[in-house]
Amino acid sequence: MGTNPVAAAILLGLTSLAAPSATADSADVVSAPVLVELFTSQSCSSCPPAEELFSQLAERSDLVVIEWHVDYWDDLVHGRAGSWKDPFSNAEHTERQRRYNMNIRGMRSVYTPQAIVNGNTETTGSRARAISELVSAATRPIVDLSAAPTSLSIGRAEHQDGINADVIMVKLLPEQETEVPRGENRGRTLASRNIAVNLQVLGQWRGEAMSYDIPSIPSGYDCALLVQDTETMQVLGARYCAAG
Repeated sequence: MGTNPVAAAILLGLTSLAAPSATADSADVVSAPVLVELFTSQSCSSCPPAEELFSQLAERSDLVVIEWHVDYWDDLVHGRAGSWKDPFSNAEHTERQRRYNMNIRGMRSVYTPQAIVNGNTETTGSRARAISELVSAATRPIVDLSAAPTSLSIGRAEHQDGINADVIMVKLLPEQETEVPRGENRGRTLASRNIAVNLQVLGQWRGEAMSYDIPSIPSGYDCALLVQDTETMQVLGARYCAAG
């Protein structure tokens, strides 16, 4: 699937909780981080290496990393090991993955572990080199950054025609270890980073200057802010929320 022409054409002014102030004329203008998503399950024996890789990717300042746990592994029985329901699995995460696969691969079939980069390319989630290549090739909108404690502002796009995007907040559990007693990963302790626990649409963006209130996040959680094409799911902007 080719790059969304809207994403390639626009310059976003994105005010985030995550970064210090800069102006478009300053030397501190920063390219938007690339969104890298992992679709995974604690019941999938090939997923732990991908989660280990994504734990490393989560340390990079040029990426926003989110781990979505899907539900289609939850009821599969693996012989004497039985089945294991991933406590972070959610049917909405599975549907998000199916939408991506329809847009990117032309099919709703899904697999784990799967990595999605900037909403429009995909590869196996444990393939470090392939993910690196997709990140390097990803379109990075230029953003004008400034800080705000409880709000997100998006500036007017240079080219507004055809822009139809959702403004999304994803609540994240930053770190979690889980002892898995059953299923394909029976006996293993799995470590995860940036687990998605809730997705909330804050509003829509049509290219005009807009501001959005950011709901408070409970202690122990983080969040990510996404601007994403409503139909194609192309990522137009992504930032973590500020700590605290």
